[in-house]
Amino acid sequence: DDDCKKNADMNSMMLGLGGCGLYDRGQYDACECVPKEKREEKRKSALRSFYKKYAPDSLDKVDGLAKKADTTVKLSALFRKLHKKYPESIKVKVDESMARMQEMMKNAEDKVKKDDVVEEEEEEETIVGEREEL
Repeated sequence: DDDCKKNADMNSMMLGLGGCGLYDRGQYDACECVPKEKREEKRKSALRSFYKKYAPDSLDKVDGLAKKADTTVKLSALFRKLHKKYPESIKVKVDESMARMQEMMKNAEDKVKKDDVVEEEEEEETIVGEREEL
């Protein structure tokens, strides 16, 4: 439907200003505009798929949740809550630049820890030396 496409294009443009280009592009590319008469069933399908995988004991909640999440905003909020409740549902894909950044952070943390150990050893030596002088 044209309104859906216009909203998706506008949201994509606005999100592009936020600096999370790759994430935003992925969201936009994964967006599927669904005719109004099929939206509730599509929401049920998405929720059913999530619950089957991460909370099969709660499948009976799907119909009620799909009715409550009757807008994209409400559905997005619901999925944010579900991802928070079931963090294993979040897949982190580390790209090359992210891997370099993680390595730099790890190296910096290791250096700080090493420097702290050296400082503690020097302080102990100073204290021991002062005691020996007494």
